[in-house]
Amino acid sequence: MQSPRQCAKTRKQDPVSGPKSAAYVPSAAELARQAEVRALRRAVSRFRVLSDDFEALRRVADGIGEASGTSISVPGPIERDLGAAADIEAQCAELERTIAETRKQVFAEQRRIEEQRFLDYLGAMEELDVPAHGSKTSAEREPVRPGSHPAPSEPTRDRAERYLSTLSPGAELTERARALLASLNEAAPDLASLIVRDLQAEIGQINRAAKHQAKIDERLRELDIRAGAVGDTELLREIVFARAERVGMSDERVAALEGRADEAERLEAAAQSRDAARRVLELALLAEGYEVLSGFETAVPEDGVLVRRPGLDFHAWRVAVDDESIRMDVVRTTLEADARLAGTRDIEAETRICADLPAVLGRIAASGVELGRMRRLEPGDAPVKVLPGATRAHKQASTTTKQKERSQ
Repeated sequence: MQSPRQCAKTRKQDPVSGPKSAAYVPSAAELARQAEVRALRRAVSRFRVLSDDFEALRRVADGIGEASGTSISVPGPIERDLGAAADIEAQCAELERTIAETRKQVFAEQRRIEEQRFLDYLGAMEELDVPAHGSKTSAEREPVRPGSHPAPSEPTRDRAERYLSTLSPGAELTERARALLASLNEAAPDLASLIVRDLQAEIGQINRAAKHQAKIDERLRELDIRAGAVGDTELLREIVFARAERVGMSDERVAALEGRADEAERLEAAAQSRDAARRVLELALLAEGYEVLSGFETAVPEDGVLVRRPGLDFHAWRVAVDDESIRMDVVRTTLEADARLAGTRDIEAETRICADLPAVLGRIAASGVELGRMRRLEPGDAPVKVLPGATRAHKQASTTTKQKERSQ
């Protein structure tokens, strides 16, 4: 035990540095239960993220349909199963397939619209009745106006169309790419060939950026699932904002969010283990006849419990669990009316409570919790702590209690 007047503290052997604090391991059944809880939380969070993604995709499909006059078939929403994690994960897999198929239709329609816009633009140029270059002298030539050059040659046009068709699914043309396409209609044939070469390079850059963005999106999506599974609302809020922002998210910023998710998962797992150990301890103490005390909440750790053995009205056993150890120490809940009796009473109470330790540890071990080597402080080795809020006993009550404790 780390606190004064500890009956015992779990320890485990370190092959290099010797014993150190770090001492309880939950049972195999408890670890399996925790894994089931985590799997269910992740499945629920994954379904939430996929459902949000699907609804966002539906809005995009509706917008494309309104703009182009086409209709993209989008299935209705899928209601989440209330069953086990495996059932929800099966639904997630179905939802992912639906999203992939819908996204394929959306991307195909987006590409068709871009290509058609380009073809319509070139077709309009071909309809202009404009003489070829050099058919008139400079004095005879009419003032140049937009679209006055002949449309690009067939090979040049085919190359532009081919490069457009290589645009990655979901990628959008940059302003520069659109400007290059538009300039084809104003360029002489020799210059048009150079413009198409620039267009090829620009689309290649767009595709590389789209590939990198897809990786960022996937990492943010996984972070959204993880943050939702552990219930870290602050982290989840930041990730939702990051997913909405998307473009411009650096690898370093995503890595920082991943580090925070790792820490949130570690803290969640530690909290589950502490809670499991606390429940086992409390049940073991209740089985030995101890009673849980209230009224001293501020003096009891969050993952702890304060119990009293019948007959010891002035003392209690404070049990706490942290990430490394189980701590047990005797504390005073009532002050002695005669301060001269305090030391003697403390030692008597510690002796009585510590005598129960083997039985309590036996019940803990029987539950499957693995405990390391124990370290004891003998009764009287250190002062017993007085809990905040402890009241002072009257002399008569003190005498009666003393007789009562000695008669046990």
